[in-house]
Amino acid sequence: MVDVLVLNYNDYKTTNSFVDLVKNYSNVGHVLVVDNKSTDDSLEKLKKKTSDKVILIESEHNGGYGAGNNLGIRYLSEQFHSEYILLSNPDVIVSENVLLKMEDFLRSHSDYAIVSSFMCNSEGKRQCNTAFRVPSKWEYILSSDLLLKKYIHSFNYEMNEYENITVKDVGSVSGSMFLMRTDDMLKYGMFDESIFLYCEEVVLGKKILKSGKKIGLLTNLNYIHNHSVSISRTFNSIVLKHRLYLQSKMYVVKKYYDANFFDCFIAKLLSMISMIEIRLVAFFRKIKK
Repeated sequence: MVDVLVLNYNDYKTTNSFVDLVKNYSNVGHVLVVDNKSTDDSLEKLKKKTSDKVILIESEHNGGYGAGNNLGIRYLSEQFHSEYILLSNPDVIVSENVLLKMEDFLRSHSDYAIVSSFMCNSEGKRQCNTAFRVPSKWEYILSSDLLLKKYIHSFNYEMNEYENITVKDVGSVSGSMFLMRTDDMLKYGMFDESIFLYCEEVVLGKKILKSGKKIGLLTNLNYIHNHSVSISRTFNSIVLKHRLYLQSKMYVVKKYYDANFFDCFIAKLLSMISMIEIRLVAFFRKIKK
């Protein structure tokens, strides 16, 4: 059996739809909704969905994606001894068949800590950012700048790398939806709660890689992600989202890439340039409207 974890923040309609989708799947034991200290009436609305199978808990404060999901992972482990946990955004559509096959894969491949399937957009087109390799330090630093990023080999895998295989070992997968082996996540993974949003997948990939475990992508399975529906309700400015992304990235560079003073100086400089670039993008978009 699989237990499902979904994080909610001021988006109870999307979360309710997701809960209605997965709660009756044959291999779903419990659905845990963690309300990340919503400021609207989400908590009251979500309470109406609770049952023996659908559980709602509230975080003490909104610590972001990582803190909210860590709370849920620990709760499911302590209360239900969950063997596998599906971590998912509420704006995801994943079928029962896909979930069953991901569970079967982890059960038969003990060397994998995490598995996911191909992320598609709302039109069903496969997305290249489903999975990616963990970048080197300088690849990661230089990719902060929008112009330099064009000259750096993409962190995403080429689509032809998925051909003629059913599973590909990857550096990390999108945090929008994946199935984890709970014990491995508690022992080797978990999210860095100093990161509010963005860049969590890079850190998780580095942790799992260091542990000797694997992350797999099942190339013959798909799920739908209505990308950034939930995030955009809270952060509707591309400038605000980009600033938050760069703050998280700067933290990752310092802590997880053993950056020295020079590394941090370059990373900070490129972040400042990147903010100017994104402000220009926002300005020209506004003019076009």
